[in-house]
Amino acid sequence: MHKDFIEVVKKSRGSKLKKSEEELFSGEFWSGSKAKNLGLIDNIGDANQILREKYGENIVIKKFEKSKSWLSKKLSSSNDNLDQIANI
Repeated sequence: MHKDFIEVVKKSRGSKLKKSEEELFSGEFWSGSKAKNLGLIDNIGDANQILREKYGENIVIKKFEKSKSWLSKKLSSSNDNLDQIANI
């Protein structure tokens, strides 16, 4: 699996990689700025920011979240009601 990962990175990053294979794929992990300096990434940012830069401000980004259980919804609703009462 590790060798497959290395091949994918080498094919997708190509000449952008700035260190030897031994240095880049040693199993260490890199901070964002270090990964950028090594050529492993192009930029630093969150997914929404990167998608907007690449596809424009009109892109629709949908979040998929695990749905809440019935009890969780009820408890959340009752907390909202308590907050509303407390703020009156």
